[in-house]
Amino acid sequence: MTDHWLPPPELRQPRPRKVVRSRRFFREQAIFVALCVGVAAALLGTTTYTKLREQALSLRGVTVEGRVIGQTEQSARRTNFESISYEFITLTGEAVSSWDNVARSYFDQLSRGSRVSIVYDPLDPSLSSVRYPRMEETFFPHRSFRFSGGIAAGLLALCVFSILLSHRLYLKEKQLLEQGAAVQANIINIRWHSFLGQTWATIKYRLREDGAQQLPREGSISAPSAEALDKAVQSILSNPTALIDSTDRKRCILYPTEFDKATVLPST
Repeated sequence: MTDHWLPPPELRQPRPRKVVRSRRFFREQAIFVALCVGVAAALLGTTTYTKLREQALSLRGVTVEGRVIGQTEQSARRTNFESISYEFITLTGEAVSSWDNVARSYFDQLSRGSRVSIVYDPLDPSLSSVRYPRMEETFFPHRSFRFSGGIAAGLLALCVFSILLSHRLYLKEKQLLEQGAAVQANIINIRWHSFLGQTWATIKYRLREDGAQQLPREGSISAPSAEALDKAVQSILSNPTALIDSTDRKRCILYPTEFDKATVLPST
């Protein structure tokens, strides 16, 4: 340890330092919100389309007999519903082919050539559906607003919870970056991790004021890519610096140039 050690320039300005939300914070928030809102909108949009489709068939539908011409392959079968393709002849003599999902219990009774009941819209014969016993009990609840609306509401609630949790983490980081005392650190060990596309590093270190008998401290740093993580780790190694909470000396963080959710503005 050298006596002339200095922390990074942005940490030398008088406290409280100027701290703002990082670009990564805004980017992660925007991506997560877009995903949640997009999936929720897709669920409700699909349900709305299905409702309008079924309403048209209920009001104008004509029932005819059709036959199965294809089924889901064994290796691609799902748990509750399976797809079948079918063909039928309209009352005007037009041959129409289409497909629909049916309950697994009904699907198991069918094979190629099986006769099925088809209802279609005379104004648009491409709009058709298979009818079978108890289909309303087994199928329609899964395409109703009760089902998709509940999932959509859950996604939006998860989105709000994530935003609040991320904001709380930002405030904790902001407090250390604003008020934390910058001290020299000694890096002992770095371990790299990767799981499901996420990368992070666990770093063991000691502070200048820690004695050799004290157990090393441990921190972690994450990044959206291996390249970004390597850049952050190199930033730490170039000038190992920790920020300590003056009200709780046990609470500290290693400081990379580009921090996670909050970042220190350079002094002007």
